[in-house]
Amino acid sequence: MWDAARRAAGEDSLTVRVLYAGEFSSPLHALGGTEIIWEKRASDIPHYSSRAEARDLGAVDVSATLVRLNLSSTFTERVTIQRIAVNVERREPPLRGVWVKGDKGGVADVRYIGIDLEQGTTEWTDGMGDPIPPMTIYVDGNTEENVDILAEARNGQYQWNLELTYTVGGGEPQMLIVSPPEAEVFTTSSLENASVLNVSTDTCTEPWDPSLRRPPPVSSVRDPLC
Repeated sequence: MWDAARRAAGEDSLTVRVLYAGEFSSPLHALGGTEIIWEKRASDIPHYSSRAEARDLGAVDVSATLVRLNLSSTFTERVTIQRIAVNVERREPPLRGVWVKGDKGGVADVRYIGIDLEQGTTEWTDGMGDPIPPMTIYVDGNTEENVDILAEARNGQYQWNLELTYTVGGGEPQMLIVSPPEAEVFTTSSLENASVLNVSTDTCTEPWDPSLRRPPPVSSVRDPLC
């Protein structure tokens, strides 16, 4: 009865907290999702900023986005998460910027989902990224779940969010849209237009058309970022 009253008052029965790759440790780190691209010149990029600070300054994820969904509920009734889908908008061309590496940290028991942003599909996987049968997971006032999401961009730039379908106590399906804490959408770009910045040697290589046999001379590079 108390749960029903809380729902009638508009209280959310499912709570989702989004953690970025630098806030947890996952086997999926080995598959990517920990690097960023800056849409600015290499000389303008601070070398010692946190991932959150980098995002605030305009950095976006490169090749893949790795996030953890921490799912919980304060309701006594079981909340059943039946489906996690992705909503994708493709934006072309890939972001032109400078590619910089990221980091990681904390450990927890998790489930795993891989997302193909080009196809707009999701797939349950094991910790190595290999497909497994679809899963249904549960949370309630005494239990929570963690789901690591690795969304990959092979070609192009994408803006996207997640769509969770769930039920409470066997009731009607409900939907929850999951976005980054600081924005309406996640953004992930492939690497075709990225310059490569090697922080340890303070060198930078401009992007070039891979269909060419060799990189163009420096004088022919348009609007160099290095």
